[in-house]
Amino acid sequence: GVVGELRDLIHYELQRDLVLRVEPTTMEEAIEQIKDSLQAGADFNIEWRLPAKLPKILADPDRLSRCIASLLFHARKFRSSGGISVDAAAAQGRVELGIEYLGPKLSFSEAKSSLNLYYPAYRRNNQLLCAVGMGLGAIKDVLRLQGGDLDFRVDSEGHSALILYIPMA
Repeated sequence: GVVGELRDLIHYELQRDLVLRVEPTTMEEAIEQIKDSLQAGADFNIEWRLPAKLPKILADPDRLSRCIASLLFHARKFRSSGGISVDAAAAQGRVELGIEYLGPKLSFSEAKSSLNLYYPAYRRNNQLLCAVGMGLGAIKDVLRLQGGDLDFRVDSEGHSALILYIPMA
């Protein structure tokens, strides 16, 4: 995951030669590639609430799987308690994958800033970990190169949602 993201970041930001293999695939295939490795020895529970069938999407299958895995690891790292839930739906010409967890309380601007490729890390009084925004920012950039996007929403209680958007084929 992290090594692949750093390699992509170097090719995208520095060398300007990142090659994507965008093709028709399914969200189910992307998730199946990572599902077993995520649950093996995990100290958290993932509740998969996926519909029986989703439409085909246009994405680079390997990078999409890596993006989903990285978002789940982000949720694991920053969750304050409880499990993680994953749901998906088709809407407005795209498939939306939502990853929800209880995390730190962030303002609207803090949540949006964390999607920037580079942003400074500020340690909060109630926070053990602080992170540079490269992780979510790199994922967002790779998704945008595939015609997709990433959003991050946090309510006043810390209920967090990472929402990945991928265009339908």
